[in-house]
Amino acid sequence: MRYLYHDGDPFLSTSAAKGSIQGQSHAFHYDVLFHARGRQSRVRPYIAVGVGAKYYATTGPAPVPQPMPKIAGLAGTINSEPCSPAAPA
Repeated sequence: MRYLYHDGDPFLSTSAAKGSIQGQSHAFHYDVLFHARGRQSRVRPYIAVGVGAKYYATTGPAPVPQPMPKIAGLAGTINSEPCSPAAPA
C-alpha cells in the first residue's frame, strides 16, 4: 500500500507569460505481488497487480488576469481519476 503527497502548484507558461495557482495532489495505490519462486531462490520473478486513484485539488484563487486566456486557463477545482500501477522494479 502506498500514499504520495505532492505539493506542486499547477502553472501555465510561455516565453511571454507565466501564471500559477496553489495546488496539491494525493495518490493512493494498492499492489499485490505474485512470486513465481520461493524465498530461498536466488532470482524471484514476480507479477504486480494493483489499483489506485489520484486526487487533485487547488487551494488558492485563480490568477487574474489569466496568463493565456485564448489557449488555456487555471481554475480553482477538484478532480480525481484512476491511475495504473507502477512498473515492477
